[in-house]
Amino acid sequence: MKDDNILYGIFLMLAFCILAPIGDALAKSLITKTTLITLIFSRFFVQTLLMTPITLALRKPFDFSAKTLALCTLRVSLMIAAMMAMIVALRYMALADAISIAFIMPFFVLILSHFIMKESIAKRQVLACAIGFVGALLVIQPAFVTIGWAAIFPVLAAFLFAAFLIVTRKIAKTVDAFALQSVTGVIGLALIVPTLCLAHVSELNKISITFGFLTDPSLFLFLVIFGLNSSLAQLALILSLKYAPGSKTVSLQYLEIPIAVLIGIFVFSEVPNLSALIGMCLIAGAGLLSLLKQEAKRPSAPTQLKQPQHSLRARNTASSKTLA
Repeated sequence: MKDDNILYGIFLMLAFCILAPIGDALAKSLITKTTLITLIFSRFFVQTLLMTPITLALRKPFDFSAKTLALCTLRVSLMIAAMMAMIVALRYMALADAISIAFIMPFFVLILSHFIMKESIAKRQVLACAIGFVGALLVIQPAFVTIGWAAIFPVLAAFLFAAFLIVTRKIAKTVDAFALQSVTGVIGLALIVPTLCLAHVSELNKISITFGFLTDPSLFLFLVIFGLNSSLAQLALILSLKYAPGSKTVSLQYLEIPIAVLIGIFVFSEVPNLSALIGMCLIAGAGLLSLLKQEAKRPSAPTQLKQPQHSLRARNTASSKTLA
């Protein structure tokens, strides 16, 4: 895999790390105004409306075999389950706390990548993840006495999202990213709409809450923004996993935590203490350690000088003719 492609994948992962906590903050705000099913429905509905016309306009191929469609259905099911677990956690916990607990996810990714994707894991990558996890513990300052049963939901979300990433890795190499997003939206709606209808029937006293977004312009707008943000975040994630192995970008995902802390400060007035700030520094250090690993594995220039001079001259001539 080319170094330029790996760097492009890292850039896309950074974009995902910015968009993801913004989406979590929107979910935390919206879950108090609408139902869980309605929130997830809006995410897939907007994704379908956004990505399908773009995919058709760009004439992207919809090359999905039966096996790939089955993997897509599994991927969407894991996504929905992870979203439900995380949104429930956000309802009862602080934004940074929920995201920090969920960041045992990179350990799940490393293990699954090693055994399922057959990817090698360097010692420095393990060290980077360990440092980042220690930083996450300092940010969250676990107090399970006060968090109680809600603490299990971000852990569950971490495992489900790790499995989702592994399935995405297997699919992203064989299908177009835009087409995958379009199919994901359609499958998501197919799974969510029956649940939404069931909620409508079983909660006759709460119909105004379930479908309240139809009569509330501000709620409708924020649901659209939530769906748009989630779609762009997933597109960045898919493209990132296409250009760079998951084991190379997993440590960068810890950057979501300090971003979430900043959002918590300015949006939810959740001010971190000194230990949380130290944790943020450790998390950033883990991401930098992962990037240093990328530099260390780049081939050195002197290896190119060992080739015969006439061979290099012939190659340059051929390249010039090709460009001409």
